[in-house]
Amino acid sequence: MVNSSEDLGVVLKSAARRYCVECGFNTHFEALNWELSWWGGQVRHRLDFQPVGVHGFAVTHYRDTYPRWPRFLRWARDHIPYVPSMARVEFEELHRMAMPAEEKKVMEIVDSVISVTKEEPRR
Repeated sequence: MVNSSEDLGVVLKSAARRYCVECGFNTHFEALNWELSWWGGQVRHRLDFQPVGVHGFAVTHYRDTYPRWPRFLRWARDHIPYVPSMARVEFEELHRMAMPAEEKKVMEIVDSVISVTKEEPRR
């Protein structure tokens, strides 16, 4: 059972290891969110688990599309001060869940998004 943000973090870190994707906490402005992120072709996918209210969270799928050189532009924005984001961001709220939530339901959401969008590893 996922009873708290810490429990959600354990589940998402496990999913990150399983799918070889990145897992981050508090990714924007003290939001206390958890986020899985990965590249699918030229698109950076982010699956955001944002606390909502006292005992719940929303799951949102973000897609960041860059005009050219997506990995370089993403790196530059993350590492060089004052570099603006050049991505076009699209998002879709997938689910709202109350806590406690079933770990199985969280993993079903993660599985359904990653399995469709993740590219095969480069060799």
